[in-house]
Amino acid sequence: MNWPELLSRVRAETFVKHVEPHEEIASTNDRALELAADIDLPTPALVIAERQTAGRGRSSNVWRSGPGSLTFSLIIERPATLPIEQTPIISLLAGLAVQRAISTVVAGRPVKVKWPNDVYVDGRKASGILTEVASSAARRIVIGIGINVNNSLADAPADIRTKAVSLREAVGRTIDSVELLVATLVAIETELSIAEAHGGFDVARWSPHCLLQGKRVCLRTPRGDVAGLCTGVSDRGELLIGTEVHAHRYSGGEIVSF
Repeated sequence: MNWPELLSRVRAETFVKHVEPHEEIASTNDRALELAADIDLPTPALVIAERQTAGRGRSSNVWRSGPGSLTFSLIIERPATLPIEQTPIISLLAGLAVQRAISTVVAGRPVKVKWPNDVYVDGRKASGILTEVASSAARRIVIGIGINVNNSLADAPADIRTKAVSLREAVGRTIDSVELLVATLVAIETELSIAEAHGGFDVARWSPHCLLQGKRVCLRTPRGDVAGLCTGVSDRGELLIGTEVHAHRYSGGEIVSF
């Protein structure tokens, strides 16, 4: 990682006010949650690492972070006009921001968001996002983002190799990680600003990039698995499963097949 260039560009070109870089760390999200407890911390604040040894994904999944990947966590304040019960849409906004940033470096290839926030390139996962509320500072939210940029998945387990892809593998060239980071941070700021002005989730911005729409899916929920046709996402960010005439809304859960 070119740290001098990264620090200079993040400070000059994005809304980030504090940067904490690490060569290696267990989890950028864990460190960001610690930092969020400091009421004097200027936000947005960025924790970024060259290597992550204990990265976490949604539903207790592990996020693999090999050399060449981009791994960082952003501490933000919940937008003032966003009701606390709508906090989960931050995950969808982050997914859309990453989708837009990745699209700038893989021009011509399909980049979609798998509800709520995984980003897929050519039908394979290129980015995972974990959003957490800081318990010590409820208005602060940590957005953890991992993007497979220039890393190789050749040594990953077979099931990972078939389902995941790095951007370098997708386009056949090395990607400028600093450029992608800056584009992602700028896109996050844009999506948060739009949500704040909109007073919530603007489904019209998200729907064209929905990976699951029109596919049969299986959603794992605390009450059991739900299978059916995904008809899109609601104006509150819920996943719609059913038919075009009638669909049930789900605000949480994990897609286990599609």
